[in-house]
Amino acid sequence: MEKVRKGVVAAGHEVTAEAAADCLRKGGNAFDAVVCGFFAACVAEPILASPGGGGFLMAHTAAGQTGYYDFFCDTPGRKRREEVEFFGIHGDFGTNTQEFHVGVGAAAVPGAIPGMFRIHKDLCQLPFEHLLEPSIDLARKGVPLNAFQAYVLDILQPIYTLNEACRSLFGNPARQNGLKGEGESIANPELEDFLDTLGKEGLPFYQKGGFADGMRKLCQDHHAHIDPEDLRTYKVVCARPKRGKCGTDQFFFPGPTSAGGRVLVKTLDQIRMDEWRKLSWGTPGYIKKLLELMAFSDEARIQMQSQPDSIPKSFRFAPVISRGTTHISVADREGNLASMTISNGEGCGYIVPGTGIILNNMLGEEDLAPQGVGNWEPGHRLLSMMCPSLAVGADGTWCAFGSGGSNRIRTALLQFVLQRSVFGGNLKQAVEAPRCHLEGDHLDYERGNWDPNMVIGGMDYKEWPTPNLFFGGVHAVERREGPGSCEFSGHADPRRGGAVVIA
Repeated sequence: MEKVRKGVVAAGHEVTAEAAADCLRKGGNAFDAVVCGFFAACVAEPILASPGGGGFLMAHTAAGQTGYYDFFCDTPGRKRREEVEFFGIHGDFGTNTQEFHVGVGAAAVPGAIPGMFRIHKDLCQLPFEHLLEPSIDLARKGVPLNAFQAYVLDILQPIYTLNEACRSLFGNPARQNGLKGEGESIANPELEDFLDTLGKEGLPFYQKGGFADGMRKLCQDHHAHIDPEDLRTYKVVCARPKRGKCGTDQFFFPGPTSAGGRVLVKTLDQIRMDEWRKLSWGTPGYIKKLLELMAFSDEARIQMQSQPDSIPKSFRFAPVISRGTTHISVADREGNLASMTISNGEGCGYIVPGTGIILNNMLGEEDLAPQGVGNWEPGHRLLSMMCPSLAVGADGTWCAFGSGGSNRIRTALLQFVLQRSVFGGNLKQAVEAPRCHLEGDHLDYERGNWDPNMVIGGMDYKEWPTPNLFFGGVHAVERREGPGSCEFSGHADPRRGGAVVIA
């Protein structure tokens, strides 16, 4: 007898994907699985995912309802008058370096844990503590660093050797960079204990207990802006999605609090199918049209940042954040789909005492603090380029997809949509086709069976010899109804160590 499939998961790590898929096997729906996957990612992908960060979920239920949850970070409710710790470090990407701002003064109010509880309340069917069991086990046993996670950790070496707490978790003094390398395990017994208690005591333990106590200590010792009142007053935003169209596919993007969703809707509106159907992928004509779309999306992004009146009033004073991210996509047999993008920035270099939780550095965004700490307005939701997405075709096939990649999210998702909806590519083709990214007057592109240099004239450009994490990491799944059956497929981006598991 053929095995009845429960669903499919695509994520940024095989451990994350397997934890979510096992949740499906045990009777959970797509939303149980994505919450379970989030907590597993906090152990397996600790630089990109953390209970001390935030994100977005795009959800479609078996009952036919579609909406999104914004549990991204808030600016703290007040600025401390004391001098806070806030400084720049440089991440080494090999060919160049990038400055990041860290220290407790770079931490915004996290929303991840309130987000997981709200999603669970509205959409899940298994007990919350059951969804934590895999991550508790992983935190106790440890997860070996894969090549991608070791690479990211190495880039951010100055952050994760900043103090004794970070060094005790990530360090290996025998190695030249002072950090653990590929194949070495990272266990987190404090996080294990925290999650175990969180499952038993619920959200109050986060808002008034363990996490709040740890934040109070950070405030006292290092003058952090966040205080326990920020945790108690944080609100998850639930709203209807923004809609877009490309060919016969309908798309659902988060908005208005996702700048990425709003930019993509505007960009898809520029596509004229009668023109695009005459093109072949990779030809000069295609590249020219693609760069025109990217230039438009870049202008839309800049306009959104420079014109605060275009942002809903309650979010008006919060600039756009573009930070390190990871993504999880899930589809189940009943017809539920979950697309979740999450971020911890690069981490601020501090672990909340007694919790094992790495705190975000969202206030370290250059756009937020170009002259140093203090250029943010208290008590507002930060806008983000994160854009977990859904699509449905004329034949009823549903797709959940999204990407990490900071400011490259918008161009990674645009090229995925073009590959799939214009040129009819399957998920593997849509994810793995060579990508480019245009920002201002500079073009980056991956070497492949195309040459964007043919049409860029005197534009500044850089050719990357191999596919690279710089261009994002799209993880996508599909659910297709057949006669008396349900078919699943998925593809995860090798640029970011992605994995797919069919349950």
